[in-house]
Amino acid sequence: MQRLLVSGGFFDQNFGLLTVIEKTDEGMKIVSDNVIQHPKQEIAVRGKGITGIAIDGDFVWACFSNLIVKISLDDFSIVDMIEDEYFNDLHGITIHNNRIYIANTGNESVDIINLETRELERIDLLGEAMRKNRPLYSHDQDTKPHLHHVSSVTIDEKENMIIGLVRQQRILNLGKWEWIGGKHSSPVHDVESIDGKIWFTTVGGMISNSDESWNLADYQSELGWTRGLAVTDEGMYVGTTAIRESNQDYYKVITDSKTERTGAKICYIPFNKNSETFELEIPNAGNRKIFSILVKH
Repeated sequence: MQRLLVSGGFFDQNFGLLTVIEKTDEGMKIVSDNVIQHPKQEIAVRGKGITGIAIDGDFVWACFSNLIVKISLDDFSIVDMIEDEYFNDLHGITIHNNRIYIANTGNESVDIINLETRELERIDLLGEAMRKNRPLYSHDQDTKPHLHHVSSVTIDEKENMIIGLVRQQRILNLGKWEWIGGKHSSPVHDVESIDGKIWFTTVGGMISNSDESWNLADYQSELGWTRGLAVTDEGMYVGTTAIRESNQDYYKVITDSKTERTGAKICYIPFNKNSETFELEIPNAGNRKIFSILVKH
């Protein structure tokens, strides 16, 4: 039996969701669907929910669009909060050596927070000259157009920072200043360093590492906006957000997908080809967003 922690929300709500899902040999089921209210309602962004999550012992650090909260995994209460005036449309988050690394998508930066001192270092992906031309935005404003739209950040075994870039549809090793692989068929979303390999998803349904690739469409009945990846020894869990009227046209442009409407789902893909694949549609799936998946130990 494995338990997962899944982050997300609803297209028409301000709150976030942390969903606990259990997988057994028979399939997957929801154990609890936990509503996490944005602690500052005056800047809550409708439809964003909770995006990136990173487990820290008995707690999880979770990104709302414009602030970070620390949540107890016992009762799902908020016990701490980190704010910054330039947090905007936060995406992926990871913890490494007592530091939080955040894909600050709306600000076009990677932000690094020392958990002991709370000092913040910011890697500016625009640079000083372009930053001067960019308008100033508040926490809850849409900052598009984005030149990079950094979606994810991870640290590899050699301490290199690896980032996923949606607009370029590529993965960049910032430590070595070189691309990892080529341009992909659709935007890169989840990028993780696992056992010396760089794993990633694309929103069009590809899951890949340095040795092998999978097409989610081969395992799931209907393909949605793919994001959320948890890799285990036995297999992997992949999330898909609902495709609905508000996002179907853009999704078709960036993926060539024929999907018109589909609900949010989680798919389990075993590495043993003789084992069974499982698919779980989330309640209120047609209005549901999935963002991140972690194995909850």
